[in-house]
Amino acid sequence: MTSPKQTTQRGIMANMRKVYGAIGFTKGYNVILWFIFSGAMFGFCLARMMFLDFHGVFCSPGGKSDNHAAPGECYWYTTYNVYRIGIKLHLYAIIPAGALACFQFVPVIRHKLILFHRINGYIAIILAVIGVVGAIMIAPVAFGGDLAIQGAVGLLAIMFVGSLSLAYYYIKRLRIDQHRAWMLRAWFYAGSIVTVRIIMIITSMIISSGDGKGGYFKPKLCRELASYLNSTELLQGYPDCASLDAWVLVKADLTADGLEHISAALDVSFGMATWMAVAIHAIGVEFYPVRAAPYLATLKEHNFDVKEFEFCSGEILPELRLHCCTIGSPTVDKNGRNTNAVLILHGTGGASSQFMQDSFAGELFGPGQLLDVAKYFIIIRDGIGHGKSSKPSDGLRAQFPKYGYRDMVKADHLLLTKHLGVNHLRLIMGTSMGGMQSWLWAGLFPDFMDAAMPLASLPAEIAGRNRMSRKMIMNAIQSDPDYKRGNYSAQPIQGLTSAMYIMLWMSSVPLQWQKEAPTRDAADAFLDQRVAKMLPSFDANDFLYQIRSSSDYDPAPLLRNIKVPLVAVNSADDQINPPELGLLEEGVKEVPLGRAVVLPISDETRGHGTHTIAKLWKHELESLLSVSAPR
Repeated sequence: MTSPKQTTQRGIMANMRKVYGAIGFTKGYNVILWFIFSGAMFGFCLARMMFLDFHGVFCSPGGKSDNHAAPGECYWYTTYNVYRIGIKLHLYAIIPAGALACFQFVPVIRHKLILFHRINGYIAIILAVIGVVGAIMIAPVAFGGDLAIQGAVGLLAIMFVGSLSLAYYYIKRLRIDQHRAWMLRAWFYAGSIVTVRIIMIITSMIISSGDGKGGYFKPKLCRELASYLNSTELLQGYPDCASLDAWVLVKADLTADGLEHISAALDVSFGMATWMAVAIHAIGVEFYPVRAAPYLATLKEHNFDVKEFEFCSGEILPELRLHCCTIGSPTVDKNGRNTNAVLILHGTGGASSQFMQDSFAGELFGPGQLLDVAKYFIIIRDGIGHGKSSKPSDGLRAQFPKYGYRDMVKADHLLLTKHLGVNHLRLIMGTSMGGMQSWLWAGLFPDFMDAAMPLASLPAEIAGRNRMSRKMIMNAIQSDPDYKRGNYSAQPIQGLTSAMYIMLWMSSVPLQWQKEAPTRDAADAFLDQRVAKMLPSFDANDFLYQIRSSSDYDPAPLLRNIKVPLVAVNSADDQINPPELGLLEEGVKEVPLGRAVVLPISDETRGHGTHTIAKLWKHELESLLSVSAPR
């Protein structure tokens, strides 16, 4: 039986996943890093919001110890217009910019509140640049303003604004990966202002802990000292200040009596602290995996709006948005025919982003690999109802047209020919649903490609247990009272949870799951964790439509139309397409140049999910590319 302690631990973990899943995080370590660094920045900015009351708090009329600026700084800010303008620009812009920037790194805002993400991003960038201008203006007097300080401020300004500029450059070219990487760098560099304070205070304490002999001194203008010392204190401590234009040396010591010693200690420490903080943050940010893989250097995102798209059901959508990513550049032969385009199709509930992982792209798209993006033009689209393409959750809910696989293939053909200008494919390949659509593509457009590679699919109508499982999922969602015929205000959790159970069973991997969950308690925790991780990312209408879209799939009548070499790859531990059915081999017999491959169960196969572990089947892809190479 499950012990109370284990039950409590599982409950805590499940609740934690619900919390960070609700804001879009899928990895626990990511939410920890976000909480630490964004929390530090947000807290720092909130604590300084009161400085926006410049004359009442930051440089109050009472002066001296009433100010929140470092002792003596308000002399410069209130006496000279350039510094007064500079500090106000800095405070009024960089404090709110830092607070707003923290929201830019919340996944749910990036994915669900796209308009807010964009507007907030523009505001944060504009305010940040204004704040940097103000920082440069006050650098000659901030914390003493010596050349070390001015140099450090200048370097940080270049790094920060330069990174923001690169982030803006890449987002305008739809290079999302590079945009995120440079934006993360920019604000991590900006976060050094927090670290500077910590190092400065520690350093000030260290240099103040001597025996009173030697130590550090800072030149101070007597007029600055007179702004917070009375005349008696000033002349007793610094006789040379009989002339207020004189400069005197002030000992840097936090423990000494007199605000001037505190000011000197902070001034002496600030320059060194800034250089150290910038170095720490410049190096530290590179430990986070922000560098995009080399094969993503030419990645572009596209949106194509199809007007008055008519579905096979007869329904018409006034505007159908189709999203895709492309990597590499297209090439054509002397007749204007594309020679290097590769279309990759995702599975049910998936999106183009699923192929950007090391197990797939890292095995295929890199230099010298089979689909090296220096040679091939890779097209990875989001099918109708998936990813960033039009889907029910965009607003139409259950009024969204009922689409099927043939609608998706039709839309993909329009995307290629009308938007990307691709008139021929070197290869079409897909996983699961994408594999099934590869069969349809090859049968419906037999002259459009040189080769086809469906993965984790069968060339037969969905029936038997597969269809029953899908029917269970649809029934589970629709029978939940909270579904409300698709017009729910909150996700129908009971129905979605039941649907997740069935989906997990369909895609289960008996051998591996037994290893991962060898006991009853481990199995219970495994299931709870999987469901808790999946639920936040699912919308009931989207999922229902995705499952239902397979209802029109039946490639059997088209198999004899397929002219090109085709290799269909399944795995023996695939519970959705179990090899004992014999449907794969039976269907491939109808394809003149078709071949079926069933990978044996191993420690590396992952059931249905084997389709995205390219190292297990890329030798078959190599063979297919070889036999299908244009002569």
